[in-house]
Amino acid sequence: MSNLSAWRIFAALVSGLVFGLGLSLSGMLDPARVRGFLDIAGAWDPSLAFVLGERWRWRRWVISL
Repeated sequence: MSNLSAWRIFAALVSGLVFGLGLSLSGMLDPARVRGFLDIAGAWDPSLAFVLGERWRWRRWVISL
């Protein structure tokens, strides 16, 4: 395994861990909150979108290292 692919695997692992931690800390493991996010026509809960957005920002930062 080359050094570059090891770093890519490490970056993917860190991104996934941070994403999972963010989901856990924000309460997004609660099925009622996820249903609220998916219910666009009703009482939409946008909080999951913020968690997803942070995941992409973190991933971009890690890959730029």
